[in-house]
Amino acid sequence: DKSNRRLAFAACMLLAAKINEAHVSLITEPQKDNTMRMQSLIRPSKNSSSIFESLLEFFTHDWALSLKHLFSAEWGVFAALGFRLHSTPSQVEFHFRRILKVLGWNGVPYIGPEMYRQWQDALEAEERRTIERESRREMRRKSKERKILNLELQLQKEGKDWEEEEEDDDEGQQDDKEQQL
Repeated sequence: DKSNRRLAFAACMLLAAKINEAHVSLITEPQKDNTMRMQSLIRPSKNSSSIFESLLEFFTHDWALSLKHLFSAEWGVFAALGFRLHSTPSQVEFHFRRILKVLGWNGVPYIGPEMYRQWQDALEAEERRTIERESRREMRRKSKERKILNLELQLQKEGKDWEEEEEDDDEGQQDDKEQQL
């Protein structure tokens, strides 16, 4: 249903507009130096002063979506995203590479060498954080295992001490009986 797709798209756009800068781009235009420049499709109009207001105006007037349904759908999208609005570089990487492959483009000319280097650095930093996180988890797991092992050893030692005390008590009682006889 086209209206449901428009509603979902509008909710996603509103969430993106809320968490990103006002100059976030929506479409690309080729430049003279064979690079692609991102440019916003929706601009502030005379009636609205911000891109967010322009989006609301566009969705309510041009697409005839009600604000009530739009904000309700926004919460649905927010919940479907697990209340996380920022993706990690690795979550974006698969989709970015797939789109570039379909379009037959190379990532370096598309986003520029500096941005591409920053993106690669972000991927490497995320990989390091993942390795460090796994290392910390493994250290915590081993620490818990050591604690459990120490507790088991203490219990065994206490059990042996308890058995020795019982044996000493039994011997003491036998000695008392022999002395009484």
